[in-house]
Amino acid sequence: MKGYLRQLEISLAKLPAVGPRSARKIALFLAENKTALIALRDICNDVNQHTIKCKICGLINDEELCYICSDNKRNTAKVCIVQNNIDLYAIERSGAYDGLYYVVQQELIGENIMKRITEKIISEVIVAVAPTLNGKIIVHQIFNILSKFSVKVSELAMGIPVGAEFDYLDSETLSAAFHSRVNGVKE
Repeated sequence: MKGYLRQLEISLAKLPAVGPRSARKIALFLAENKTALIALRDICNDVNQHTIKCKICGLINDEELCYICSDNKRNTAKVCIVQNNIDLYAIERSGAYDGLYYVVQQELIGENIMKRITEKIISEVIVAVAPTLNGKIIVHQIFNILSKFSVKVSELAMGIPVGAEFDYLDSETLSAAFHSRVNGVKE
């Protein structure tokens, strides 16, 4: 393949979980099915123009407040810090957690979250990051930041293999990890 079709294939291969062969199949499918190609183009434009990050947790969505942060049934005394939107959705899918979230962005703990910790609105912070080297660094930094406050800090424990990504874990594994989390060690 050459030209535009090749550029489409290269772009698709950059997506998570799409390898070169799948990218080629998708590119050819879209080239042969103009209706699907146009629908995909239109929805991609809409997503680009109309999605924003929730002002509290950082979840990418269509509203200023996401469906989780605007849910009155959530436990607002707990916040779960995750590395990305995919991990948040994986935890939500497990049904093991009923609190709010914070998706790590430029800062490890958002200003809004720190304010609520300082005001003692949040009593527990659960750090739910993948057990990778980067994840362990994030955990350590968050524990250091929060060691100055009287807030319970824990990280997920058993059930998550080292190097695993949350999106590939089943609901039972994530649920077990939430129920057996360990408290952070204050230095």
